[in-house]
Amino acid sequence: MGRGKNTETIKKEGGNDVSRRKDFTVIKLLGRGEVAKVYLVRHNKTEQLFAMKVFDKHEMIKRNKVIFHI
Repeated sequence: MGRGKNTETIKKEGGNDVSRRKDFTVIKLLGRGEVAKVYLVRHNKTEQLFAMKVFDKHEMIKRNKVIFHI
């Protein structure tokens, strides 16, 4: 499986096809860290496999892992 070569439906700002978390189906948990989990996911439209890192915002704030800018 290639790394990000064939991701035509996953575009950055300015593109119309921005994928969101709901556009993926979780297959299994790959790993767990201090403030995040990594899941193997399948994109619902293209059926491509990706690793998705999901951060726990409240845990990051609690552990002082966030820098606030005003």
